[in-house]
Amino acid sequence: GQFRAVVCLSAPLSLPKLLDNAAGHDRELLDRSLKRVFGGSENWSSEEYDYYAIARRTMKEGNVLPEMLYLFGKEDSMFPYQFPEFASFAETFGLPAVVEAWDGGKHDFDFWEPAAKRAMIWLASKNRKMEKKEL
Repeated sequence: GQFRAVVCLSAPLSLPKLLDNAAGHDRELLDRSLKRVFGGSENWSSEEYDYYAIARRTMKEGNVLPEMLYLFGKEDSMFPYQFPEFASFAETFGLPAVVEAWDGGKHDFDFWEPAAKRAMIWLASKNRKMEKKEL
């Protein structure tokens, strides 16, 4: 109930799959990030940090999930093992989510720049109706 909307750009929502498919990623940087965010890689498997478990539990308790915009580039190395799973989960569980895969789009600012622009317009539309001249 704290957030109205959430934006994820190229977000790895399945941490186990991120670690299993970490080829091409800086493993030391990934481990340091997990330590800062979760206290170490041994903690990420906890249901406390499992995005899918959190969504299921929140919906089961009758609580409202924030609306979500999830954008991913099809050329992102994480795309095959991150996007399809979340897209399927969002559809199966009826999440309030807009889920888009864009042609091209790697894990870089060439994708994130237009994706961030799309996200800002989407977020603004959650707050109020935008006038055509603002778009």
